[in-house]
Amino acid sequence: PSFARKRMEAEHPSSTAVLEPFLVKNTHLNKHIFQYPPPFGFLDMKNELQEILDLLPAISEERRGRRDCRRCLVIGNGGILKGLGLGPLFNQFSAII
Repeated sequence: PSFARKRMEAEHPSSTAVLEPFLVKNTHLNKHIFQYPPPFGFLDMKNELQEILDLLPAISEERRGRRDCRRCLVIGNGGILKGLGLGPLFNQFSAII
């Protein structure tokens, strides 16, 4: 809601503006995310996930590699991540939430 956005903007004035989401085409979906049911994975939901991802626009060549192009990752504290060795993958993102 707009009241929540205004409050967040007031509390975090240095944050960047909301950007349109995009995907790098040919994004590889790791097979491990299809081993578990929600909320830990996408078991039996590969087609649905692909349909949702297809709705997001692709990154334009103009934006690729620009300094203002930041990638963020939102992850939870689920024990399912333990031992998967995803640290190097996570480190590729500009911000991890």
